[in-house]
Amino acid sequence: MSTATAFDHHARPFLGTAQPPLSPHLLRKVEALRGLKVFAGAGETELFRLAEASLLRRFERGRALLRSGGSDDCVILLHGRAKTTMPRGIAAGEFALALLEEGDIVAEGCWARHMAPDLGETVALEPSVALFMPRRALDLLLSRNARVAFQFMEAMVAKLRRVLELAAQNSCLEVGDRLYRKLMELSVTRGRPGEGGSVRIDHGLFQSELAAGIGASREAVNRQLALWRDQGLVETGRRYVIVRDPFGLSMAVSAGVRGTGFKGNPE
Repeated sequence: MSTATAFDHHARPFLGTAQPPLSPHLLRKVEALRGLKVFAGAGETELFRLAEASLLRRFERGRALLRSGGSDDCVILLHGRAKTTMPRGIAAGEFALALLEEGDIVAEGCWARHMAPDLGETVALEPSVALFMPRRALDLLLSRNARVAFQFMEAMVAKLRRVLELAAQNSCLEVGDRLYRKLMELSVTRGRPGEGGSVRIDHGLFQSELAAGIGASREAVNRQLALWRDQGLVETGRRYVIVRDPFGLSMAVSAGVRGTGFKGNPE
């Protein structure tokens, strides 16, 4: 059974019970932990203890997983997608710090306890399920399992690298170049091959969300997509883009941002 269809409504239990009850709620949390790469190599007893202390929560689209100020818990997205944003004022809209997929760390509260509070918030882009792991329980596992601790460190460094790359890209590249890069990135997980070498990208984002993800205004993104449509390079619709001519689109942007092509995944 998927964690997206069932989750624990009950309050977080106390740690240190002699033998955790094998309730369906607990087993679902254990299965969720087993499915996360950062917990590869964790023992069954370690997973049960962490599951006993953790909480699964469901969020509808548009609901905040975390608000400004962060959380003492470590939060991992199990199902769905979310965005972490910072406000830029009423006129400028928002700036996306990260677009989060299944398995991504949403908050590192357990390790960033001495850092300043996060000024942004994380909002579900679609119905989502997140796992909230309390600092004390996770610290206990990490202190006893070097492999899992190293995997957590790798995951956090990878997330930081993505945020820094996004910030650098948004400050240095033109809107068309940024949008091209974002479409290439989305094509890896949300794209599929179409006729004549085209790639359909069901990104699932509103235009404002797509714009926030590249640090641009919605109007600037609309103008860029309209230009590419007029050139026959793309076709756009409600929360999707079809790249009609991948090679032609690559030639329409700066040489320095061209990648290895759009990667539609076969169905």
